[in-house]
Amino acid sequence: AAVHGFREPHVTTPRSRRAAAAAAAHLQTRGWRWLDLFPPTAARDDGTLDGVHYKPEMCETIVQLALNLALNGA
Repeated sequence: AAVHGFREPHVTTPRSRRAAAAAAAHLQTRGWRWLDLFPPTAARDDGTLDGVHYKPEMCETIVQLALNLALNGA
């Protein structure tokens, strides 16, 4: 599960992070695994950081991690 932000000023980065934390807390009590994938994101060309544009070198790593968790029942 992932919760991401949208371009400011509509949804600010802090507001998006609060929503993600609330979703994580709710889902973790139901046995969901939660990976905070906001930190490895990259800013848009205009400098806004919305949490959905990953740095190129992170894309493969994120997919490998998600598959590992899914296939190994972690």
